[in-house]
Amino acid sequence: MPRLKHAKWRIMYHIVWIPKYRKKILKGHIAEKLRKAIMDKTRELDVETIALAVMPDHIHLIASAPPSISPSELVRHLKGYTARRLGEEYPWLRRRGHIWARGYWVSTLGDVSIEKALNYVLSQGKPKALNRR
Repeated sequence: MPRLKHAKWRIMYHIVWIPKYRKKILKGHIAEKLRKAIMDKTRELDVETIALAVMPDHIHLIASAPPSISPSELVRHLKGYTARRLGEEYPWLRRRGHIWARGYWVSTLGDVSIEKALNYVLSQGKPKALNRR
């Protein structure tokens, strides 16, 4: 489990993003260069890559990030860095404009379900469940 002097964490994200217009451009050498760029950037950010799948028209990344890096910040770093790296290697990608679509999808992952966590918290002393909506 990752740790700093005063903190431990287990924060995992499943992130998916796509090329602009969902073009099927992430194949062959481009896919390999993209994988390497993602691995380089996650290593630089001290983010652990748990799984990475580069499909022709989208990317799936499961990563464990420290609490100091928000999901939006992680995606911004990854999309910016990979766009620059791919654009340098393959200038024709740059001529198309932006490589990545603006959005992304992110979900948190954990080994404890919300029900288990809620039951645990409610079993501790006299806490009260808040109305979720």
